[in-house]
Amino acid sequence: MIIKVFLRLLLLCAHIVCIDGKLEIRPVVSGVRIESDVDASGFLGYGDAGELLVEANTEVDLVIFGHGLENVEMVTFTDSVCVTSEFNVSESTFYIHKDMKIVFKYAFVAWPQPWRICLKSECHGLIQIDDDRTWIQAVQSTHETFMPVWAQCAILCLLFSISALCSGLTLGLMALTPQELSILMKSGSQREKKHAAAIYPIRCHGNRLLCTVIIMNVIVNTGITLLFDDLAEGLIAFVASTVGIVVFGEILPQSICVKYGLAVGANTIFITKFFMFLLFPITWPLGKILDKYAGVDIDVVNRSRMVEMLKMNMENDACDIDLSTLKIAIGAMELTKKSVRDVMTDIDDVFMLSEDQVLNAETMTKISDSGYTRIPVFEGNNRNKVAVKNLLYVSDLALIGKDNNITVKAVARFNKRRLRIVDESMPLTALMDEFKLGDYHLAMVAKATEVKKHHHGKFADGTVDSFILKSMKLVEATMMPQVENPEDHPVTLVGLITLEDITEELLQAEITDETDCYVTDDAQKKRRTNTSKKSAAELFCSEKKSERLSLHMLEMTEKWLLEKTPLFGNMNPKAFENLIQRNIREVLIVPPKNSTSPGTLNLFEAGVMSKRFLLILEGKATIRFNEKDLIFECGPWTCFGEAILEKMEMCISDRKEPSTGFFFLPDYNLTVSGPCRFLQISTSSLLHSLRITQFVKEIRTPKISITSDDDFGSPTRKASILDSSPNSRKRSSTSVMNSLALPTARLAAKIASVEELKPLME
Repeated sequence: MIIKVFLRLLLLCAHIVCIDGKLEIRPVVSGVRIESDVDASGFLGYGDAGELLVEANTEVDLVIFGHGLENVEMVTFTDSVCVTSEFNVSESTFYIHKDMKIVFKYAFVAWPQPWRICLKSECHGLIQIDDDRTWIQAVQSTHETFMPVWAQCAILCLLFSISALCSGLTLGLMALTPQELSILMKSGSQREKKHAAAIYPIRCHGNRLLCTVIIMNVIVNTGITLLFDDLAEGLIAFVASTVGIVVFGEILPQSICVKYGLAVGANTIFITKFFMFLLFPITWPLGKILDKYAGVDIDVVNRSRMVEMLKMNMENDACDIDLSTLKIAIGAMELTKKSVRDVMTDIDDVFMLSEDQVLNAETMTKISDSGYTRIPVFEGNNRNKVAVKNLLYVSDLALIGKDNNITVKAVARFNKRRLRIVDESMPLTALMDEFKLGDYHLAMVAKATEVKKHHHGKFADGTVDSFILKSMKLVEATMMPQVENPEDHPVTLVGLITLEDITEELLQAEITDETDCYVTDDAQKKRRTNTSKKSAAELFCSEKKSERLSLHMLEMTEKWLLEKTPLFGNMNPKAFENLIQRNIREVLIVPPKNSTSPGTLNLFEAGVMSKRFLLILEGKATIRFNEKDLIFECGPWTCFGEAILEKMEMCISDRKEPSTGFFFLPDYNLTVSGPCRFLQISTSSLLHSLRITQFVKEIRTPKISITSDDDFGSPTRKASILDSSPNSRKRSSTSVMNSLALPTARLAAKIASVEELKPLME
């Protein structure tokens, strides 16, 4: 017993060493603990032998408990003995150093063997702590997933595909309305018909389809986010899932389906039906609720939208519809919105005759030059507020001689041509229905209130037409009580409208012929004369018909033209002379007061189509080439527009019309700034002279055939002309060769001499 107590005293004395007169206690470690921040990685747990498990290369707080620790100068870590220590932690890094606790931060390196603690003091040297509960095992952290990585990657690819499909179908299927699918089923190509027929049954349930696609897309995108979070934690998972969904689930599929949505929707229709069946318990009630409160798909294309669609197609180069066809369709659509006021010719531009005017040679020439076949007749001299009495047809003048001095009133009252007066606010469609009956194709336009008040569907002569009454009801013109004597209330005329005006509005193009003397503005549909809206300089310049040439001047002009082209060589001399004398023009320049610069008049304009040939006889003209900035002056016997004569000559020799028509496009400006006299030959006047020439030739060389008459028993001489079949006698305003074939068979037997042709040639 005494021996045991003595040994214990010796052991205790062995732990106490005297250094410089001081006593130092040997450090003793009773435990080790790992501390880390909240939600921070570091401490992983305990091993099978009780060692501490920490995450490698992660800084943790290491707490050492015991007594006698205040004299520790260094803490080292080794995997075997303290002599081979791998890492040392000096006293300066301790942020808590007490007798019973030492605390410092340290990141352990991953190592197969656990790290053991060694304490170093000045008195005792290195002291190794062999308690396995103080060992520290640094392990490399590994992230455990729900399933193998390859399986998660395969599922992610599948989910991205479904997300892309749902996103694309949202745009591809829902952008096509049932009405558009019906149109494709009837008018599309064979492939489009097949695809539209596959999509149409489910597209009729629009709200349910929309709910299915959106809910499925949300479910799939949520699954993608969860899988990325399991594969990579934190910011990496957020960025990867966001970029993947935006790029592969939204942008790419929608960019494809916006162009090929019909084909994609039709080829994946079985997948869509499967989703609709799978989500039926959710989408069916949602679809019914949306049908009730949000409404079903009703897409009716009204007239305005259709017109705008056609206009957009006109501007699209990829449109396969002809431009003229689109213009006609637009004109037909917009026709119902327009009234007579929008299309009529202004009253100031209407060619009219006074009933007191005498049908002499001057009046006949004026009527012929106007080119109109129906001419309104008015009373007195006031054209605006008059009672229009009747209508004059040019055919009514066929038997009227120029020297009979018959008035317009007599001819008009004898033939009793009825003239229609319409309301300026009358719809074009209603007036077109009247014109389609064929009774008349011209009507005068009056103030709306006055027509409603005084002319309830009546003609100018007071007779009532049943169809007129029906058409006027369309504008409520028959709602007012009728007046017994409409002549007591003359209307104010504002314009004139013809079937041609409505047809031009329908075709969205001008219908012109060789007799048109007005220029029409397609944009405004208002007619204006060629002399309207002149510049200030042109107001003092005028081009008009000149006096006839002298015999000497006429002879020189004929000789020059005959040398210029053989086209005039075979022309009848009288017709050739009339062609020159009737087409002499002159330009008069009257300088304005207090002006030093004379006015100018354009005869040709660069880039503007021209249908006339000019030969300057007297005076000067200026030629300007804008592109090259060149200016030349030209004098008498200078011609312009030779291309028209060359085309006409080639047409007669080849018996084939030119593809470009009888006109030329000048690349220069021809202006006149002083008195000038010139010969103007238009294509219409040249064709007329050629017709007269052929007519005279055929009359002078008739083919005579002798036939016998059974009734009288004596031979009868009958004249016939070669090539006088019905087909050769038909005229065509578009064919020069057909227009030169004149109906001479009937006139050949009646005309005894060429002298009777003088009025025709004149």
